[in-house]
Amino acid sequence: MAGEVPGRWRCCHAWFKYGESQKLPAVERQVLDPLPVDGLTQGLRADYRRLKRSTPGALRRLRSTAATYATMFAKHELVLSPVLAHVTPPLGHLSPTVDYPELMSRLTNYVAYTPLNNIAGTPALSLPMGMSQEGVPIGVHFSAAYGDERTLLEVAFALEAEHAFPRI
Repeated sequence: MAGEVPGRWRCCHAWFKYGESQKLPAVERQVLDPLPVDGLTQGLRADYRRLKRSTPGALRRLRSTAATYATMFAKHELVLSPVLAHVTPPLGHLSPTVDYPELMSRLTNYVAYTPLNNIAGTPALSLPMGMSQEGVPIGVHFSAAYGDERTLLEVAFALEAEHAFPRI
């Protein structure tokens, strides 16, 4: 129907239409149905509920990561590591249908290097520098100091000029 606002936008539409000084019309409240949530999400939720008392300490440690990480660049311009701990697994290896404990083990053993940059908020770059025997790209991961994206891009352009990236 023309002019009808979809459910998820009704609240925003009502706010802009009526303004903050007007009384907003009632908006249907939608309750999250936990059944369609995958096993990974359910497992992460259960872990958090079990460990939520340790959240403040975990957040403190995460916030201190950036400062600790930055000290590495007092002596080094870049850090080179693999992108992943092993070659790309077959389809289904990281499927949401895998039991949560096994899936978490697989995830942490697979993505062992890149989360540090996500936590520290620092730039990183992955480049496909070779091919595995299975025919999938093997990547190298460059990490730089906070704000030093330029060095990463310069290295990437230089490497690509010397060694064409593999195509799949």
